[in-house]
Amino acid sequence: MILLSNKLGNLISLTTFDISWCLSLTSLPNKLSNFTTLTAFDISRCKSLTSLPNKLDNYISLNSFDTNNYKSLIILSNKIKNLTNLTSFNISNCKSLTSLQRALDNINSLTIFRINGCSRLISLPCELDKLTSLTIFDIRRCSKLTSLLNELHKFTTLTIFNMNCCSRLILLPNKLSDLTSLNTFDISCCLRLKSLQMNWRTSHL
Repeated sequence: MILLSNKLGNLISLTTFDISWCLSLTSLPNKLSNFTTLTAFDISRCKSLTSLPNKLDNYISLNSFDTNNYKSLIILSNKIKNLTNLTSFNISNCKSLTSLQRALDNINSLTIFRINGCSRLISLPCELDKLTSLTIFDIRRCSKLTSLLNELHKFTTLTIFNMNCCSRLILLPNKLSDLTSLNTFDISCCLRLKSLQMNWRTSHL
């Protein structure tokens, strides 16, 4: 499949849109902006896709955003910042992605934040520090990422902290020992990490 029909825009009651593994699909219809009741959006493994819907931020009911292997994605900032009901954010193998700055500006309900294999991503969005409901923080194979936000210790509901195979990561934020709900802590294969000075106060890690 190379193209989707514009008539899909007539499905105004759609709640799930999943076109994962449509390897030859090159573009999405403009009328997809009518999906205001959509709660799940998955375009994983659509490796030929060259753009996201122009008005992705119209999906005001969306709570799950998942994109994988989208090689043309460079900047996401203006695409999802108004998706205020988003709870799960998952980006994998978007190897051209360089920035997420301002992408999460108006998103406060996020509980899952996952980035995997985005090898050109240099930094995480500053607005992450306000996502105090996060339970999963999972960053893997982001080889240009050198640091994390200093405010991570505020994520007191965090249960999983993964930061593995980030080969340029040198320092971890202070006060990570304040994450008393944490039950998984994984910083394996961070080859340049120089210091790990934390006094864990959690008994179930």
